[in-house]
Amino acid sequence: GDEFLWPFDQLELGIEFRKAVVDTRIDVLRPTLYSNRHGGASEDFLRGKRSLEEVQRRGRWRSAASVRRYTKEARLLSELQRIDPPVLAYGK
Repeated sequence: GDEFLWPFDQLELGIEFRKAVVDTRIDVLRPTLYSNRHGGASEDFLRGKRSLEEVQRRGRWRSAASVRRYTKEARLLSELQRIDPPVLAYGK
């Protein structure tokens, strides 16, 4: 049939995502829907939730070299420092 998995389209998703970014005061990071893919990979690997191989499989990256750039702890930590401490605490 013509049924969709979600009751909204990509445009609506983008609008709501942007509202959530502003509401949670993380707009200083300028996140995008696509950046969530990379952020999730970094988070999973650096917190020990998944191995590099598991991150690669989950993100459907073809090569391990494509995934390695998301293992850079210094980059993630510098981004986290840009978030207001109460917002960061809430996110944990």
